[in-house]
Amino acid sequence: MNGLNKRKFRSLSTCMMVTALAAAPFAYGAPVTQFNSFNAGASGNNCDDFSCGSWFEIEVSHDTLGNASVFLFINNYVPIEQHLYCNWQSASAAAFLNIISVNPGNGTVSFRVTVDPSDWHCSMWGTSFDAPFNIDVSGQFNGTEDRHENGVGMGTNELGAHKYNFQRDEFSETFSGMIGLSPGPWAGGAGVTKRREVRNE
Repeated sequence: MNGLNKRKFRSLSTCMMVTALAAAPFAYGAPVTQFNSFNAGASGNNCDDFSCGSWFEIEVSHDTLGNASVFLFINNYVPIEQHLYCNWQSASAAAFLNIISVNPGNGTVSFRVTVDPSDWHCSMWGTSFDAPFNIDVSGQFNGTEDRHENGVGMGTNELGAHKYNFQRDEFSETFSGMIGLSPGPWAGGAGVTKRREVRNE
């Protein structure tokens, strides 16, 4: 991977780590409920030291309490310059929770969505996207780098201690497909984190 791709992979890894280790209150002896959370993301680019066609970043997270967020960032330079940022939260995110899937066993990625740039959750600059456009990206593990972790973690916050089980899988990727009018391939990374814990009612 070139320098930019390595930074992207490390950035994605850090993002997954923060999500996996986020504190949630659990007081020993208190009534508890099961709490599950999920986070998946991918980023890729086809840039080098001299030119850049496009790059993207997508992250989806949700939990069993109904909290949800979807973050999407697109930069296209070929064939025209377009920049798009979308941030859906809570109820507005519900329709976008399945736009990306990451297979934790083999690193296969599917990233598909139709984006309406008139959505008020999105911002644009550069040459505007003047109509809804499709993102259709597939990813495959490229054999360069993968990380797999699972186990039990402990954390504390102002309300006490909590314990969680987690599984985290990350892969370096080669992506293919289209983002609007901008074609792949792209190099980058993808990951998925699942966490299960208990918390006070």
